[in-house]
Amino acid sequence: MPAPAITVSEGQRVSATDVLEATITFNKSHVSTPFVTIMLEPSTGVAEANTYISSISSTSVTVKLSSQFSGYIHMQAMSG
Repeated sequence: MPAPAITVSEGQRVSATDVLEATITFNKSHVSTPFVTIMLEPSTGVAEANTYISSISSTSVTVKLSSQFSGYIHMQAMSG
């Protein structure tokens, strides 16, 4: 079975200061729930936090972190 075609793709770099959770609203219109990847860019040193997606919809994604984080959260969302 072939992979579904990606018709909507976007990326964001979101600033965060001492957060344990962040909700990112998508800028593009996703008809279905997108596939999302998250990467951390700490403001200093190495990111001392693990991340996971706690909630996702066609309009936003909520990311939780294992410890307080300051820096940037990079988000990529793709849907077909």
